[in-house]
Amino acid sequence: MRSQSNFYCPMQVIPAINCKTYADAMRRVKIASEFMDAISPWVHIDVVDGAFAPVVTWGNPAEFGELRQSFPNMNFEIHLMVQHPEVVVSEWIDAGAKRLVVHVESKGDPVKTLAACKDRDCRIVLSCGPDVSMDKLLVANQGFDGFQILIVNPGFAGQEPAANFPDRIKSLRRLRPDARIEVDGGMNPETALLAKSAGADVIVSASYIFDAKDPAKAYEELKEV
Repeated sequence: MRSQSNFYCPMQVIPAINCKTYADAMRRVKIASEFMDAISPWVHIDVVDGAFAPVVTWGNPAEFGELRQSFPNMNFEIHLMVQHPEVVVSEWIDAGAKRLVVHVESKGDPVKTLAACKDRDCRIVLSCGPDVSMDKLLVANQGFDGFQILIVNPGFAGQEPAANFPDRIKSLRRLRPDARIEVDGGMNPETALLAKSAGADVIVSASYIFDAKDPAKAYEELKEV
């Protein structure tokens, strides 16, 4: 059994794409491909439908399939901030998604969503926003491949994280010491260190990396936490 904190263990850093257009998403993936760790080249794509959260981002599975073919060595995690993920999961898997993130707050059917992924050998992670209790996340997590703790409100990049997020990570780590825990939202070297010391395995970062003058340097700074 792992310890409750992985402070001294390597933590994975995944660049996140949060864009309005396919062209912008393609541009950012190309930037990421130039500095990503060849051992673990993962990119996270935020898909927001305008109903789950009051913003709409690019999220076209057919275009994603074309994008993925342009970067055959890259693995893609699709964060479905949508009301009914069970309706769209098969399209994303068909297009080449390796891992999907869905929310316990959605109005969808988690059993159907989970079954669709397991039938297609696609990993699936259960997420919750900053106002959702850990109890709700744990009760719903039956057969998922890990957890994501979103520490900002869904949809908008560049937000300040909820002040209590380290306690939420610690609570989840105590309850599920062997689980994979990903943290998304407001990640910079300071918040990433807090997430790591609380027990996170993975951090996802959009603004800190892609708003930097040197995205590669920003990525390395997060990896060095």
